[in-house]
Formats: sequence, structure tokens, C-alpha cells
Amino acid sequence: MANKIPVVDEKLDLNITDHDLYILIGGQAENLNNVKNMWAKECDISLTVVNRRKSTNSKTYIENISDQILTILFPTRTTNGLTVTSPFKLTYARLTSAQYAFDKSNDGWQISKTLVFRNHITQS
Repeated sequence: MANKIPVVDEKLDLNITDHDLYILIGGQAENLNNVKNMWAKECDISLTVVNRRKSTNSKTYIENISDQILTILFPTRTTNGLTVTSPFKLTYARLTSAQYAFDKSNDGWQISKTLVFRNHITQS
């Protein structure tokens, strides 16, 4: 059985001290697109997979979790994707960047990977 990984926003990041592994929903930037007779938005969203440990660590956990996120957003013939309920439609989602960060603190190490996705959402 797999463990559940908490998903938090930037306000809760400082209070999530009892978890060594979590996903942080970071910035969200929206652009309003003018499309005839349709509401449409293009939105950039950043997700950061964070792994905190007392000793040095590898990228194994964050790679595994980021791969699971990518499988949900970009399904294959054998996997299920993300669904958006009507009247909204996710026209496309694409990964625009991925970046690692390694930080040492008094408590140990923090390894993270930030994924930035550009999404196009329409309403009919």
C-alpha cells in the first residue's frame, strides 16, 4: 500500500513539520485569452516536490513522485489522466520547466524539484 503524500500551498509550507515528503503548490499566473464566444484562460502553475531528511539524500523519492504527477497530466494508452468537469475543459497541459534545488540547514537536507505547467482551460 502506498503512503499518501500531503499537498499544501505556500501558506502551509512552514507548518508542515511532521512530514519529510510533500508537494507544494506554488505560484499561479493566469492570462485571459480573448476567444470569440468562449471563456478561455492560460494558466501557469508550479508544483514543488519536497523531500527533507536529516542526512544526505538522493533524488529517488522526488523523481518517483514527479513521474507520477506527469503520468496523471500526460496519460498514455495504459494510464488514466486528469479530468476536468463540465462546463470546463482542459484543452492542453504542457511541462514548461523542471528544476532541482538542494539546501542544507541546521535540521538536515532538503531536496526539491519544481515543475511548471502551462494549462489552457476553456468554458463552453
